[in-house]
Amino acid sequence: MNIDHLFYSEFPKGVKHIYIDGKKISKQEFLELKKIYFKKKKSKVES
Repeated sequence: MNIDHLFYSEFPKGVKHIYIDGKKISKQEFLELKKIYFKKKKSKVES
């Protein structure tokens, strides 16, 4: 499943975890994945 669209929105307030493809992801994990996603996307644009 492509979850790229989730990185363009903020993590909802009051929510501790989200489920993606049956996997429980905490807010901290989500923010780390978001940071990695935008780093990769930025490096692709520059090259």
